[in-house]
Amino acid sequence: HESAARLVVKADSNNEARYGACWPGRVEVPANVPKLGNGVVKKISLLGSTGSIGTQTLDIVEENPDKFQVVALSAGNNIDLVAEQTAKFKPQMVSIQNAEKMDELREAL
Repeated sequence: HESAARLVVKADSNNEARYGACWPGRVEVPANVPKLGNGVVKKISLLGSTGSIGTQTLDIVEENPDKFQVVALSAGNNIDLVAEQTAKFKPQMVSIQNAEKMDELREAL
């Protein structure tokens, strides 16, 4: 009885075996690759703006102001950071986890 051949792929933190070295860091997109988007600015409401994924999302928004607009931010208790984000992205709405810290947020702005 013959055993089936197995493909062994070493899993690593950035999926290098599958996608190539793609994280961390970025590469320039070659000029001959068509641009993404249709010219319409996407409006974003971001939950967890002060967390790891939220801050990375805002980095992408900042790099692509012609594609994204932040209209709402929601954050936990990091008042200093959400105040900084609010000043930078000027959303129409901001919410924080603890209403008792609202005065602290207003002062920071």
